[in-house]
Parts: sequence; structure tokens; C-alpha cells
Amino acid sequence: MAKVIITALLEEEINKKFKKKAIEIFSLLRTLEDSPYKGKEVGVVGKILVKEVRYDKFRFYFITDGYKIKVLKAQELKELII
Repeated sequence: MAKVIITALLEEEINKKFKKKAIEIFSLLRTLEDSPYKGKEVGVVGKILVKEVRYDKFRFYFITDGYKIKVLKAQELKELII
């Protein structure tokens, strides 16, 4: 079982943008705890794997490092990679 970490900035943005559907999105992201191999692989930086999960037309990016999964805002992901 993996540990899923959702950053505060992303959580705030999801709540603001999706309002009532935010619960569905968070449950989708929490399913990564049971199946950490879920999602489409976007790239690899060092030993860190960048993946995406889709909800309707929206994409949520996350990084995996073993059994730690961190869901990030796009700007946070760019800063991490650079």
C-alpha cells in the first residue's frame, strides 16, 4: 500500500474549481494508495516517475518514488523538475 500526499495548494485549487465534485476527485486520487501503478507514465527524472490520472477532461499529475505518491500542482511539478 502506497502513501498518497496531496499538496495544500492543489487541494485548495481543486476545492475552489470543482466545488461539489471535489470529493470524487479526491477519492480518485486516494485510489492510488491501493493501486500505485495506476495512471499513464509521462516521464522519468532520475529515479522519480511522473504520471498522470484523468478526470473527465482534466489531468492530475503525480510523482512516484517507490511507495510514496505526491500529487502536485503543475507549477510545483515544473519547479521540482527544474
